Parts: sequence; structure tokens; C-alpha cells
Amino acid sequence: MTNKYMHIIILLSLLFCVYAWAQQGIYLEQRVHRSGVMGQPAKDMIQKSWLTDNAVRVESADNTVIFRFDQDKVWTLQPAQKTYIELTMDQMRAMAHMGMSMMKESKQNKFDVKITGKKKTINGWKCYEVISKSPTMKQSIWLTKDLPYGKEIYYNFFKRMPKVKEMAELIYNNKEIEGFPVLNEMEMNVMGIEIKSSSELKKVREEKISPKLFELPKNYTKTSNPMMQMPRPR
Repeated sequence: MTNKYMHIIILLSLLFCVYAWAQQGIYLEQRVHRSGVMGQPAKDMIQKSWLTDNAVRVESADNTVIFRFDQDKVWTLQPAQKTYIELTMDQMRAMAHMGMSMMKESKQNKFDVKITGKKKTINGWKCYEVISKSPTMKQSIWLTKDLPYGKEIYYNFFKRMPKVKEMAELIYNNKEIEGFPVLNEMEMNVMGIEIKSSSELKKVREEKISPKLFELPKNYTKTSNPMMQMPRPR
């Protein structure tokens, strides 16, 4: 497994705390931490996201990912090389399925979601904790009701993704769980490798978002995605 492949799995999980619906658009700024993997050092970075009802742009220190739901496409931009990789949403779902297979997830390995009763204030927002568990993954999600956004913010995105959709539906259909994710701490096991990551909300606001943010730069070159050449688990 490549380090880049693990990054895709982590990105899908972190996006659990990113996606939102808005007529104008929403800007998010998060502090993201990733544990060291396969000899690579741990990373701390600021992640910026611009969100609308049919497109999402996520900028990090490594790359920029653009989801165009209206075109059924996902672009991963590499600014240093001025290159990009294009995937369809079906290919993205296939990659997520491969990732879950490597984590030994199956239909029998269900997510268990519960409210712990713990409360604390994070960056000025009063939060409560929800735990999501499966045999290979654990997430501690701290939500706040202080912001004017609801739990549909993540459901609208993850209803398109296999397995993660199941976790999103458990939360979405639970009437006791409400609010906007402020802190997400995740631990998972991928082929015997322990991976930890977290994302902490620092800023969030509604604003007008230029459609140009969701377009491909004209001076970027399209490259193939080596991960799509990997044999699929049987």
C-alpha cells in the first residue's frame, strides 16, 4: 500500500467533518493532524474548505481536492507539479471500497454510534461527544449546537460513499444527535498499521464563493492515477 493511498482513506474520513450545504456557500478552516505512516513523519497543517450544494474545494499542505457533484468528478491537484488526477464518483467509491476491504471491513462489521455524556468547550463552542466504533475504526466526534448548521452537513456528502454512508445514516437518523462537528479524533487499523488523525474547527462562516474555485487551472496537466491500477481485493 502506498502512503498516498492511505492519505485518500484519511481524507475521506476527515471530510466527515467538512461537507456542508449552503445557498451562498460556507468557508471552513481546520487544524488537521496526521500520525506518521510508513516512515513518514507526523504532520500538522491548516486545511481550508469552500463548500456549496454541488461542489467542494479542500486545500491542504499536500494538495487540493475538488469535488464536482454536478459533473460526477473529483480532481486532485498537485500545485508543486502543476498536475491533476481525475476520478469519477464511481471510481472514488471503488477506492473507498478497496480501502474498507484492506481494513477488513465487511457487512457484518457494523458501526456502533452513541452519545457518551461528556461535554467540553472547544474554541468557544460548547460541545458534546459522540463515539462511532467498528472493529477497525473508532471516531470521537465533538458537536456543537451553538452554530446555525445541522447534521445534514455531513450526510449530504457521505450518502454517496459506501460503508461511511452507514455511519452517517446512523447519526442522521438518531434524533438525539444534533449539531455541527467541531473536533473529530480518529483511530483506525489498515493492514496492521495503526493510523491516527484529527481535525479541529477553527473558523466557519457563510460567504459568497466564486465558481472559479471549483474549476481546473488551465495550466495544469492531467496525469494517470496509479492507485486505480492496483488489484482489487477479492
